[in-house]
Amino acid sequence: MCISLASDPNLTVDLRRLNSKLEEYISDFALTRQVIKKAQNNVNKLTERYRSLLEIISILQENQGIELDGNNQKLKLQGFLFDMNRFFESLVGRLLQDYVPDYTVREQFLLHDMFTYASNHNPKNRR
Repeated sequence: MCISLASDPNLTVDLRRLNSKLEEYISDFALTRQVIKKAQNNVNKLTERYRSLLEIISILQENQGIELDGNNQKLKLQGFLFDMNRFFESLVGRLLQDYVPDYTVREQFLLHDMFTYASNHNPKNRR
């Protein structure tokens, strides 16, 4: 998955080299939402250090296309669907939830009436 995401040629070469070293120890499998969820559910004391890595993999995988529920096939759409703003927001939101337990983190919270026109500099009388 990482090789298909990389746009830098040097990074692609490094990833291919790493992949060729690891493929003798690790077999290929389809990276689906269910596989990632299963890995997250099976985290124990010995594998706890990989929880944040699984979160990042989950965020990256979710932004690769559309996976229909109940179907392990992923629908790849033409174009670049990765939203870096959404990725960063998800990453920061999860980081805050993990490391600021005394507060409630609300992701995608809509702000209303944040901006208003100055009454003496509003020639069209907009709200």
